[in-house]
Amino acid sequence: MDKKELTQAIFKRTGLTQEQAKTAVDALFDIMKENLQARTAVSISGFGTFEPIFPTTQIVQVPTRPGISPLLQSVNVKFGPSADLIQSMGGPHGPGGGEDD
Repeated sequence: MDKKELTQAIFKRTGLTQEQAKTAVDALFDIMKENLQARTAVSISGFGTFEPIFPTTQIVQVPTRPGISPLLQSVNVKFGPSADLIQSMGGPHGPGGGEDD
């Protein structure tokens, strides 16, 4: 599902107009992005947590360059699904995912 499909699904399930649904989806993602940029995790009850990962800068010596250089590492976002989400998808103890009886 992409952003346009998500907006359409919200429009169909709520009393919002298509424009209001688009505004709500845009606002949600903007707020999530702002929090992640501020190094703040975004936790959504029953869904999961998005956690920004900002690696520490490491200094390395490059043999072909005099002096030292910072090692550039990529910024990442880790998603941890909630137990409810895992269970709803048939994970541990969910539909068909329980232990043998």
